[in-house]
Amino acid sequence: MKITKAKLLDLRSELREREEPLAPATITTLFASLSGAFNYFIEQGWCSDNPTKFIKPLEVAERPFLWLQSAGEVQKLLSACNDNIRTLVAVLVGTGMRLDEALHLMWVDVDLQHRVIHVHRGRRGAPKSGRLRHVPIFDSVLTRPRLATSAAMLFVSPFAASSDRYSVKYFSWASTHASRS
Repeated sequence: MKITKAKLLDLRSELREREEPLAPATITTLFASLSGAFNYFIEQGWCSDNPTKFIKPLEVAERPFLWLQSAGEVQKLLSACNDNIRTLVAVLVGTGMRLDEALHLMWVDVDLQHRVIHVHRGRRGAPKSGRLRHVPIFDSVLTRPRLATSAAMLFVSPFAASSDRYSVKYFSWASTHASRS
């Protein structure tokens, strides 16, 4: 059986028209994965063309980010977090950073004088964007002097042997004041 553009378009229509249809964004992601797989197959010499190559992605309606629209909702989220992650969540909400970026922050990345965090590393080296970003530190995250810490990382793994599980004492104020910004 040969996989063709026509068969893939039929599949896409079937996925949209079934009893519980898939969302356009899900279908687009599925086809992007198929395209990547076919590109790999071509590199391996297993096939000669990519039938997804000229299939345009479905239109995906932009939806507004519906949660955390008020300071009260941010405070509600923070109060629902356990003590081990509350400060991390406050930093994420207060800066808009990605989780992977925050978990790989080091104290040397935090420029208190200029109120900015330099984001340039993640789990696989560079952050998702692939380049250095400068994230402002707003009042909801920044208030008191940094307390001494022995850890180079801001967020130390909760599974580490260290008693200083989250070395973010400087940012802990944000968990109680996130609603002010």
